[in-house]
Amino acid sequence: MKFMGIADDDYQSRIGLLDGEYVTPLATLEEFWADPFGWQERATSTSGARVLRSEVREVPLIQPAARVICVGLNYRAHAAEGSFAVPEYPTLFGRWTASLSVGGVAAPVPAGEAGLDWEGEVAAVVGRRIESADADTAEAAVFGYSTFNDLTARRAQKLTAQ
Repeated sequence: MKFMGIADDDYQSRIGLLDGEYVTPLATLEEFWADPFGWQERATSTSGARVLRSEVREVPLIQPAARVICVGLNYRAHAAEGSFAVPEYPTLFGRWTASLSVGGVAAPVPAGEAGLDWEGEVAAVVGRRIESADADTAEAAVFGYSTFNDLTARRAQKLTAQ
């Protein structure tokens, strides 16, 4: 099952169920994220008007107040290629939701940057609040997975610690 963010003419973001070349609008972001697992269960029985994917404007499917937490040097091979030691504790950093985009949208390159460095990532979308969880509880809170292209302006990044 695949969900995507779509926006209507009034820029109201919604979640839609993607089925091949069609999208069925389901709910507003707020409605959907209030009960994502419930929407996952009832999405296939929803009988809304389907629209062609090519006729909708795709937007990120997360709420503006969501937290995007990234883990640096999370693969041993990646640490090794940069001659970095694997940290004892994970290096966490955030991404502002306003900086997120969708496929096919050009990313601006800051002035003075030769280009952006990119890293293909796997994003785990957490669908319920968890805290100090064991592995099984944390896994049960994962709503789904997505691809994530992490773009970094390396010259700007190296001006500070993070």
